[in-house]
Amino acid sequence: MLPQPFTLIHKDNKISYNVYYSVRKTISIEVSNNQQVIIKAPVATNNKQIHSIIQKKANWIVKKLAYFKSITTNLIPKQYIDGEQHSYLGTSYPLKIDCSCVNSVGIINNLLHITAPIITAENIKQQLQNWYMQQAKLLFSDIFENNWKYFITIIKQKLIKPSFKIRNMKSRWGSCSTKNIVTLNSNLIKYPQACIESVLMHEFCHLIHFNHSKEFYNLLTKVMPDWKHHEHSLNNLSRYS
Repeated sequence: MLPQPFTLIHKDNKISYNVYYSVRKTISIEVSNNQQVIIKAPVATNNKQIHSIIQKKANWIVKKLAYFKSITTNLIPKQYIDGEQHSYLGTSYPLKIDCSCVNSVGIINNLLHITAPIITAENIKQQLQNWYMQQAKLLFSDIFENNWKYFITIIKQKLIKPSFKIRNMKSRWGSCSTKNIVTLNSNLIKYPQACIESVLMHEFCHLIHFNHSKEFYNLLTKVMPDWKHHEHSLNNLSRYS
């Protein structure tokens, strides 16, 4: 089904959004990093319901749009050349690129060392992205298990442990589906472990409150009192990585 475009004016701000209807139980709002507002709604949802939800979330949407606009304005595209800084688990490393018959990526002597038979920006970028995904798969499972045990201990409720997936996502750090699946963005491997854990706790809380209500944030504060600090750090760090 093709998306339906709509526009809402909020405090002199024009919010344009597309509504995607599908077989689902809830209405979700996404603001992507290319400044698109996407609404996913059950097929039977009427325009008045959606319009009402957009009005309630308008301040949050405007704030997100402004944030992604600032990133687009300030972001310097990576060139994937010798000496350029790239992050891994919150530490910035300069690239060291060498020609070799073997493709390899690793941290050696505080350098992010990449070897390849053909040195092009696209080739180096692809190798680095593949390495980030490999590292995420190696480390995120343990982080997930440890944080799940902590979460269950704090909330003192019986929950079915969600399935866990890792994906490269463009506009989200994580997600929690109604099918009891928690997904993390593989690009989180660039940031401090505390930021990764903060995203996990956020998604775990959605297993109890599938929204961003006051109750949701009360629970998030209970399981991770300093979540705002980590969210702020992640948003700031992501501008330059």
